[in-house]
Amino acid sequence: MDRNNILGSTESIVSIEDFLDTYDLDSPNGQRFSKEGINILGDLEILPLTFRTPKIFDINILASWFFYSGCIGNRFNSSLHIPPQHKKILEKTVKTLGTKLKDSSARKNIFNLSKNRVYFSRLLHCAGVPQSQGDNAHKETKSKMELKLLPYISFLANKYTNIRGNDRKIAIKLLADHCKVLLLTRLTPNYSQFKLNFFKDLHSTTVEEAQYLPRQIVDIFNIIYPKIGLVADEIKVRKVGEGYEPSISFKQEQIMNASKYYGLFELNVNVNQQFHSLGRSLTFKNK
Repeated sequence: MDRNNILGSTESIVSIEDFLDTYDLDSPNGQRFSKEGINILGDLEILPLTFRTPKIFDINILASWFFYSGCIGNRFNSSLHIPPQHKKILEKTVKTLGTKLKDSSARKNIFNLSKNRVYFSRLLHCAGVPQSQGDNAHKETKSKMELKLLPYISFLANKYTNIRGNDRKIAIKLLADHCKVLLLTRLTPNYSQFKLNFFKDLHSTTVEEAQYLPRQIVDIFNIIYPKIGLVADEIKVRKVGEGYEPSISFKQEQIMNASKYYGLFELNVNVNQQFHSLGRSLTFKNK
């Protein structure tokens, strides 16, 4: 095994065949639009999608955002929830991909892609972003799925110790950006600390099952940001009705470590040492 070429020798994250499988190729429309999608995404140099694709970093940010704070519906219509303070990050990303953010106007801070939305949705779904039923009868479909890390992110985490050379730089960038998107979309103040809140989980039948995705996240943070000191003991699972609500606590010390060692956060006011509270004085730094 050539440790300098693990990513280069890996099969495509999304192949042309994978993309074609999202269409009914027995219908004229399926044949027409699948060909059009392949041509458009091919011209953008993102299909086939591999770890060596020039725009893989932008696709990774978009895929991660859809995974943690977006929705791909049953007809591959899609939308993203983007807080105003983070909108510029996504605007830069989608511009590189030849499209723009379009305000859905119906709901606050909900955006669509203005161009080639369905083609990107199909591509991202092939890369592992869940697809919901997208109708009133299946509003919580996503929460009923067995949610795991995006497969290509899981692959990088599992192979990380063996990856060398330029491939390691690619792996670090992809894993780090995935973690940053998670922080941007799911980190919220919680009294004297912060908390990563995950989706309501209606698929798992035990606390242990509901901890699966959070444990994967802790593993990635310890690969990329080991000095933060995130541990599995910080995973909390709350029983809510028929489901579970998992979360990961970020204590003050861990937030300070993230800022001190990795520059992930900018603390705008002095920490109140008496109550050990950062309050809402936390700003994410997009580095």
